[in-house]
Amino acid sequence: MTTKSLEDDGPFLGRPEVDTLTGSIHANMKEIRVRFGKQVWRFAFAFDPAQSAIILCGGGKQGMSQTLFYKTLIRKADTRFSAWLKDNHNGH
Repeated sequence: MTTKSLEDDGPFLGRPEVDTLTGSIHANMKEIRVRFGKQVWRFAFAFDPAQSAIILCGGGKQGMSQTLFYKTLIRKADTRFSAWLKDNHNGH
């Protein structure tokens, strides 16, 4: 999976490459999994009101508990997407 797939297929991508992140304040917060060698990195993204994918943050969860990884990822992504919406779409 690459970010090119996200650009090409947008909201129509699904599991296993893309999944919804539960626990986000944004109902449309998702993650995309990208393979780097033997590692899989996860990037949080959301679609803005114009259906453009906004990649917000990401990383590999190797050496970290899954719970801590997702808690940190979602917190950062929520903060960044809320700010992005405020700055670019008047909070919508």
